[in-house]
Amino acid sequence: AVNPEAADGLEILQKIKSFDEKIYVIMLSGQKQYAKAAQTIREGALEYVVKDESSFTRIEQLIHSLD
Repeated sequence: AVNPEAADGLEILQKIKSFDEKIYVIMLSGQKQYAKAAQTIREGALEYVVKDESSFTRIEQLIHSLD
């Protein structure tokens, strides 16, 4: 098990992907960290979304694109 309070998003992503590579993961962050975004995509995240007024719309679009 991973304690989200003790791990960063990349560690959680790696744990999820080690469990099942086919799980879609959308990373949601409050910070624009382009290097971290690129790294999470390389590690298997579907997308890296920065929290703002349109982030939930973007997540909804991503989810619908998987159908």
